[in-house]
Amino acid sequence: VSRRAFRLFAIIGRRGDGGVGCVRWFNNNSQKIENKSTIFNLVSAPGKAGVAVIRISGPHAADAVRALTLSSPPPPRTASLRLLTDPLSLLPLDRALVLWFPGPKSFTGEDVVELQVHGGKSVVLDTLASLASVQGLRLSEAGEFTRRAFANGKLDLTEVEGLADLINAETQQQRYQAFRQMNV
Repeated sequence: VSRRAFRLFAIIGRRGDGGVGCVRWFNNNSQKIENKSTIFNLVSAPGKAGVAVIRISGPHAADAVRALTLSSPPPPRTASLRLLTDPLSLLPLDRALVLWFPGPKSFTGEDVVELQVHGGKSVVLDTLASLASVQGLRLSEAGEFTRRAFANGKLDLTEVEGLADLINAETQQQRYQAFRQMNV
């Protein structure tokens, strides 16, 4: 992996993708390293909003759905309204849209769940805390969803750069250029 890739992941992380370097992904010989952990984090902008999106990616993503909804994941790529409950106290957290993207047909190439919850501070923080209590899950590092997509061949370096440019686009022209880079 080039220095440019390391730098790019750090830039994406600082700008909100949720990059601390790629050391988990590549050894000194640039060979891919398997990462079996399941990660989660808020992937929408932080702060009060109507809706907040929480992404879960990895082999225990379906377990997270079962823990929070007490039921199986919905059919692939179908939004399902579910009551989320804290797995320890069984108290309700929120009614949320739950989307299931089995790997490899997902952003990261792994099993992915997206929870669309109400964007109030309490709902988001309590949902994240509940996910942290599920065995096998951990909070993602900044840029880790994008790094996994890159490592699993879902994005190439040019597309990762385009994604970083799109996230940071402030003008229409910058947005168009980012789309061209992402092959959209």
